[in-house]
Amino acid sequence: MVIKRRAVSEETSIKAQEALNGIKEALLAIKLQAIISCAKHPVDIVSSVIGKNRVTVWRWLRAFKESGVNGLVDKPKG
Repeated sequence: MVIKRRAVSEETSIKAQEALNGIKEALLAIKLQAIISCAKHPVDIVSSVIGKNRVTVWRWLRAFKESGVNGLVDKPKG
């Protein structure tokens, strides 16, 4: 049996939960909730539940770890 490690530490999950409390933008809230869920569930399951590719969820995780909530905000295009 393969043991899956969790992608998110408890500390990162708590930071994301605190950030989620003050968010009004829907997509940003979904990203933060996905990060929080990754603390208890594998990324593959979380990505299938929210309907996003697992690579996308990994990118959100990396961006949040590096830059916090500002890393999750969509950059201007064009």
